[in-house]
Amino acid sequence: GRVSSLTAGVGNAGNIAIDAGSIEIRGIDLLDSSASNISSQANPNSTGNGGDVTITSDRLLAQGGGFVSVATFGSGAAGDLLIFSRESIDLIGGNPLTNTDSGLFATVEAGATGAGGNLTAATGRLTVLNGATVSASTFGEGDAGILTLRSDTIELAGTGFDGNSSNIAVQSNPGATGDAGNLTIDANGIGARDGGFISSSTFGSGNAGDSTIRARVIDLSGVNPFNSNLPTGLFAQVNDNSGGRGGDLVVTSDRLSVRDGAFVSVQTLGAGEWGQPRPSMPPISSKSGVAQGKISAGSPLARMAPRPRENRAISPLPRGIW
Repeated sequence: GRVSSLTAGVGNAGNIAIDAGSIEIRGIDLLDSSASNISSQANPNSTGNGGDVTITSDRLLAQGGGFVSVATFGSGAAGDLLIFSRESIDLIGGNPLTNTDSGLFATVEAGATGAGGNLTAATGRLTVLNGATVSASTFGEGDAGILTLRSDTIELAGTGFDGNSSNIAVQSNPGATGDAGNLTIDANGIGARDGGFISSSTFGSGNAGDSTIRARVIDLSGVNPFNSNLPTGLFAQVNDNSGGRGGDLVVTSDRLSVRDGAFVSVQTLGAGEWGQPRPSMPPISSKSGVAQGKISAGSPLARMAPRPRENRAISPLPRGIW
């Protein structure tokens, strides 16, 4: 099922506000095989703005391709996505039948000129597992919104049905001219493994955003079990055939562990300038494992690390009541 708001014309879409103890978003609509979702969007050819989506809960679960999103396909701006979940936000897996990743998305779609919405989530525990995604991105002319996460603990682990790693990302995607937004993460502890990554990147002519990550403890380990060229890590990069500028990566932590092939990397593979890695953390722990962990600018191993990601099931919603 789904809860949705949209505009297909000059008027603005309405806002969605949900307050519940426990919210679960999973399964598919048997009538049209679409993934369950809570979403707001401005449809193609619309000039009105999309509505905000605000969720307040104790626990939020999106699983099996279920997602929460704000998006624009037109010239109107997308609404903002705000999630306040006191205990936990769990994003798990995806669905090969609907070709969707579970997650939270704020997206400027291909052909859209409107600005993307901001994505803000605050919780006690954020888990992004088995290929799930948290993303603010642009595929069009409009700039993507800002992604802000606050959680006591953040965990990224596991791969999806398509072999992709769990991730938190802000990016300007292939064909996009809009800029990616900035990423800010505040946490007590961040753990990532199995190729899970946090990234700011550009695959197009738009610029990447800056990333600011603050956590008392950050533990990065290993690589994607299906592709050793996809390491766990923190990345800011300009990818192949990209003309946009890379963003800065600022990491502040009491203890950073980078091991078993994981990476912290800033690099450019395209024509754009790269940003700067600015770690500020005593001490740095880099232990031997499958491969030596590294903190670097221009690391060749990170060439394949962040892939362009999108929620492949987000499409313009039909008008009317369904």
